[in-house]
Amino acid sequence: MLRHDILQSEAWRELGASARVVLIQLMSRYRGQNNGTLGASVDALADECRLAPNTVSAALRRLIEVGFIERTREASFGCKMRLAAEYRLTWIKCDKTGKAESNGFKRWRSGASENSNKFTGSDAAEPSVSALEGRAYG
Repeated sequence: MLRHDILQSEAWRELGASARVVLIQLMSRYRGQNNGTLGASVDALADECRLAPNTVSAALRRLIEVGFIERTREASFGCKMRLAAEYRLTWIKCDKTGKAESNGFKRWRSGASENSNKFTGSDAAEPSVSALEGRAYG
């Protein structure tokens, strides 16, 4: 369930629909004791959210910028192993590190220069119909 402080935050109001749906999908991975190890590849999120991978990547960057999520592990691709990036929801204590809630989204302000992880470019843009024509969605 989305809390009122999230829904009424300036950061939430600044998010586009794609970033919101990616956040909700990440939230669905939380099981009460795995915050900080919410594994999510861009391709898996793209498939689950029915978005283009580039749109998901932009949405993840935007969610980090506005303070809803933090990346706890970078994705890695080796010869024998592929590991998806891992994330934490900032309004919940990190189960991986024990770090307290940071609630970065509560401090984020549109256009403020003190925002960390400043994202350049537009919010996660909605893909055009032509961009999705080649993808099959059941």
